[in-house]
Amino acid sequence: MPEAVTSFGAAVVDDSIHVFGGHKGERHQYYLGSASGALHRLRIHAEGDGSAWETLPEHVPAQGTALVAHGSSLYRVGGMAARNTRDEKSDLHSQSLVARFDLQSGAWSDFVPLPEPRSSHDAVVLEDTLYVVGGWTLAGVAGGATWRDSLLRIRLTDSVPQWETVPQPFRRRALAIAGLNDQLYCLGGIDHDGETPVEVAVFDTRRGTWSKAPDLPEGPMNGFGGSAIAHDGHLFFSGLKGELLQLDPVQGRWRAVETLRHARFFHRLLPLGASHVVALGGERSDGKRPDMEVLKPRAA
Repeated sequence: MPEAVTSFGAAVVDDSIHVFGGHKGERHQYYLGSASGALHRLRIHAEGDGSAWETLPEHVPAQGTALVAHGSSLYRVGGMAARNTRDEKSDLHSQSLVARFDLQSGAWSDFVPLPEPRSSHDAVVLEDTLYVVGGWTLAGVAGGATWRDSLLRIRLTDSVPQWETVPQPFRRRALAIAGLNDQLYCLGGIDHDGETPVEVAVFDTRRGTWSKAPDLPEGPMNGFGGSAIAHDGHLFFSGLKGELLQLDPVQGRWRAVETLRHARFFHRLLPLGASHVVALGGERSDGKRPDMEVLKPRAA
């Protein structure tokens, strides 16, 4: 990867990987310049080999952010950046900023901002609608943190897009979300009590109702800082344990279908072609992972 980052956004458009933002400093060290504003692209050949990374126009730096794709556009959603210097007390502020990058013109433009600043959330596009789930609002040294208890959604194809707020039955950040068959899966994270649950909440985007899916496997921080995607009709998740998990809806449990060479969290999973998944970035106990791993899940 062009930068070793955690808590960044990533999306695939036309077989090209796009990476935005992230934390590039040491763990738990936040200061001016520790958040990236870079946008990079890696074009993937049909056989899965990558060419050189390209540098695209940058945007306002952020970590704890998300990047989603819709048509020929990318959307960066919220995030957090520090306003303090390296030697000052942390002064962290979440962002309400949402911006659209047009891949054809190569230019950024402002989009409808979030109703409130939000970071450490996740986002996904499902049937032309952008969903933002979880996270918190950091308001500097004096403002503290407000845990968000609502899901946000906005229809990207509307002539005048507007955010809608939907109550969510949990308050978690550093979670992962993925959309599959009108269902929005919200996996793991950390809650306001400091616990790292392995629960999976499911929002029915048609009915507007919540239900539960099978829990992730138990394990130290196994649901914290993970990543999830829907690919080829299946739901995948990877966390700090280093396993690529696939949900088996018939058996009602998660199965390990591949093992990463380097376990990581605060990374991203992305689809790669028809049958592969790529895990990129993130970190583990010995530091940030600057690499990517291409995985071919075994049939579950």
